[in-house]
Amino acid sequence: MKIKLLSINILLLCFIQVLQAENEPVKKRPNILFFLADDHQSGLLSAISDTQIKTPALDKLVKRGTYFKNAQAEIPSCQPSRASIMAGCSAFTHKALYPHYARSFNQKLLPFTWTKVFQNNGYETFWTGKWNVWGMPKDYGIDKVDCLFKGGMGSHTLKLKSKGQTYKGFSSTVFADAAIRYINNYDKNKPFFMTVAFTAPHDPRTPPQKYLDLYDISKIKLPKSFMPEHPFDDGYFNIRDEKLLPRPRTRRALKEDLAKYYALISQMDAQIGRTLKALKEKGLEQETIIIFAGDHGLALGHHGLLGKFSQYNHSIPKSHDSLLIKLCYACT
Repeated sequence: MKIKLLSINILLLCFIQVLQAENEPVKKRPNILFFLADDHQSGLLSAISDTQIKTPALDKLVKRGTYFKNAQAEIPSCQPSRASIMAGCSAFTHKALYPHYARSFNQKLLPFTWTKVFQNNGYETFWTGKWNVWGMPKDYGIDKVDCLFKGGMGSHTLKLKSKGQTYKGFSSTVFADAAIRYINNYDKNKPFFMTVAFTAPHDPRTPPQKYLDLYDISKIKLPKSFMPEHPFDDGYFNIRDEKLLPRPRTRRALKEDLAKYYALISQMDAQIGRTLKALKEKGLEQETIIIFAGDHGLALGHHGLLGKFSQYNHSIPKSHDSLLIKLCYACT
């Protein structure tokens, strides 16, 4: 089953129609596995990019599914974008806007978030990884949580307590382990809606050496719109993202930063591959819709910038209607 849709609203409508099918038993409805990346620039997959990035697991989804190349993040910042994904509406409706973000979220929307809609229609809902929106998972109709990372960012080497146990390791691996535990213990009494929300490839850019070794810094290509400095103050020169490298940006420093960023994506891709392998071994692959999305893009040297917040296409991919997700693949 392939989903070929042009907006998140149509995507959700399709899912709701699946959920509400009167002639189909709940246990026969497809499972949903939703992977969410953090600060993953649009198009950075080897199947669709010439950046030398290595993403074999996601490349398989591109070949089997549908790629939405014109989706956009309405506001290129983590919390507003994630609130839009959860609530399926504009940031000017859910109200999670700067500077209050999560605290200003319109709680009247909680009964209509997509996790709550799936829960109300017989799905078991599960979450692992980054949260970073108002409240807690239970407020959104999420039944089970394992290894929740509530904060916005931090080191990729995590030490989390969950279910009375302490889990240590690299963030993407910790979250994939939690997803695999859920898959291995799944009893098929009802379909699942499962979210795996990675903190990668958000900074700090500290990838495992194994994945950094995949990239030869001398061969890293700089973006065509590379500039040492942005030609004017866009109002965000002093935010944390823009302080990750000194100004003016040098080609060498940016190549080193890009290599680390690509390595974080490759390590995340490997964990997605592990999760999909577990799904297949459990015999669930053919009855599961798989989605991969990013919350927004990142500059990474375009126009002399490094971070998000700007309205360039590196942070908000090409405009198309009011789409809320950047990358999406769906297949069973």
